[in-house]
Amino acid sequence: MTCNHKDLSTVMEEIELFQGSGQRHICAGCAYLLGVNHRENNSKYNPGAVDDLPESQAQPQRHRNAYGAYDKGFKGRARSRTLP
Repeated sequence: MTCNHKDLSTVMEEIELFQGSGQRHICAGCAYLLGVNHRENNSKYNPGAVDDLPESQAQPQRHRNAYGAYDKGFKGRARSRTLP
């Protein structure tokens, strides 16, 4: 399966690259959205749920750390603040 989360390009740029074994091809975009879903539904923090997500080689999530993406989705992105 190939996912394409072009709408998450900015978020994916914030996720570190990961070339290790195991979850290297798990879709980081799906992992991010799963984290957001768990946060918004007051679900328990469960990064292990990432292991059941589809693999994806599509950009922009290619070789991004799926666990890091889940974590960012669950904890929420830091909002940029413009200083006066």
